[in-house]
Amino acid sequence: MTTLEAVRLMLERSGVSSYRVALNLGRASSYVAGMLRRGSCPSADLLAKMAHICGYRLDLVPYDGSEAIHIDGGGAG
Repeated sequence: MTTLEAVRLMLERSGVSSYRVALNLGRASSYVAGMLRRGSCPSADLLAKMAHICGYRLDLVPYDGSEAIHIDGGGAG
């Protein structure tokens, strides 16, 4: 799954609109929708913040099954 597919799925499953995510990020109301339309991938920091707004967190999971790193996106960058 690509980053943009994951963002679309996260928005769909959470029921949070791209409009609401953009406003919570302090961006223009069309920011997230435009990003998805253009195929622009968010930075890891922005992705973590978007996930937090939608009730998710960004996890880095190693292939070997060892402990994951959790990034909640709620703190100041």
